[in-house]
Amino acid sequence: MSDAKAAPPVNMGQTRKRTLIKATTWRAIASLTGAAIVVAMTGHLEHGGTFLAADVSLKMVFYYMHERGWDAISWGILAD
Repeated sequence: MSDAKAAPPVNMGQTRKRTLIKATTWRAIASLTGAAIVVAMTGHLEHGGTFLAADVSLKMVFYYMHERGWDAISWGILAD
């Protein structure tokens, strides 16, 4: 058996600002794709807008709840 410590988390050589911009642009691409599909299926731009508002709002809430839930779990946390 090895006494080696687990490898520390890797930041992949990116600044926080770059990571934030990448996450924001990906979220925009994903949400706009969903809205475009709704418009293509229904033929109504308003339905796409409604989808877009609901998609962004609900996913923000669910992401927050997901993160808070994981904060309550100690599994996988590396000690300093």
